Amino acid sequence: MAYYGNILTVLSSTDDILEQIKVVLQNNDVKNQLLGQTFFIETSSKENTRAILNGLDAKGIHYLWFHNHISDGSRVYTGQVNATEFENVRRILLESHT
Repeated sequence: MAYYGNILTVLSSTDDILEQIKVVLQNNDVKNQLLGQTFFIETSSKENTRAILNGLDAKGIHYLWFHNHISDGSRVYTGQVNATEFENVRRILLESHT
C-alpha cells in the first residue's frame, strides 16, 4: 500500500476549528501530528486524501493543503493567499532537495 505525506496549514484557526479538523482526520483513519496550526498527515490513497479535503471544505475551513500540487480547496486559487509566496513554499519543499 502506498502512503502519502501531506501538510495542512490552517488559516485563522481557533481551538474549535482545530477540533473540527481532528474529527475529520479521525473519521478518515489517518496518522497525523499537529504542530501549532499545521497538521502533518499520512494518507493511504488519493481517495483517502480527497475524503479529507471534502470534509474540510464541507465545514468551510480555510486552509492550505500541500502534497505535490495545490488542491482546489486551497485559498491560493481564490486569491486569499499570495500565489508567489506559495510558489516559494512549493519550491522549497519539492525542488530544493539535491
